[in-house]
Amino acid sequence: MNNRDVFLLGAIILVGAIAVELYSNFANPLIDYTPGNYTSLIIGTPQQFDYYKEGTLIGTYTYTLDSQTSGSSTFHTLQTSVDITYKDEPLTLETTHRFLDEVSQVSYTVDFNIGGVTTKLGCNFLGGKVLITTSSRGKNQTTTMALPANTVIIDNNNPAHWELLVKSFNAEPGKKYSINAFIPQVAVVQKIEFGVDTSHQFVNIDTKSYECIVAREPNFQIALYFYNGNLIQYKNDVDGIIIVKKMP
Repeated sequence: MNNRDVFLLGAIILVGAIAVELYSNFANPLIDYTPGNYTSLIIGTPQQFDYYKEGTLIGTYTYTLDSQTSGSSTFHTLQTSVDITYKDEPLTLETTHRFLDEVSQVSYTVDFNIGGVTTKLGCNFLGGKVLITTSSRGKNQTTTMALPANTVIIDNNNPAHWELLVKSFNAEPGKKYSINAFIPQVAVVQKIEFGVDTSHQFVNIDTKSYECIVAREPNFQIALYFYNGNLIQYKNDVDGIIIVKKMP
């Protein structure tokens, strides 16, 4: 498996996807994203998902969000893990994201291992800039870049990042928003477009059907399905990935 396969499976690259889905449900113009206060965060309880690639169950995805409040500040730590096997290659990927709110980052690390080869990435944020360090096969690389205001972190196939985004502001159905998304693995800020459908859709998990609010980034063919305010299905048609929550 080459590095591109690793990135696609491990929750990574937004760059280079082709827009094929129209904004049939959304009205113009684009609205600049303005973060608010988080709502309905799931704190301290691991959220488990099944991970499908091209219709085949290949592993699991889990995230846990912990929060600590000191004075007027709340410090969040998001930990995610991917444990899959694709084309007979085992892949594990773990991330740790520390932040105050959706646009106030502290640090972000990625560790992934495929076939016994480990790659590490670390990001440290200070004063509107980010220092990015990568380490793989004994080689290190460091990059510094400035971030625009109101920049969020998005790893493409990491459902928790999208859930945090949705819970950080009031996205009105039928409107579409322009968001600055920092993609650590390629050290770029990518403009994404984001909206909530005006109609609901049903998602079937096991023997039950759930009526969901649908949010999407149509340029990258990503659809997010929310039930009772929480993400229960993530779908990425470009990468052929569906990540489905294990419901009680």
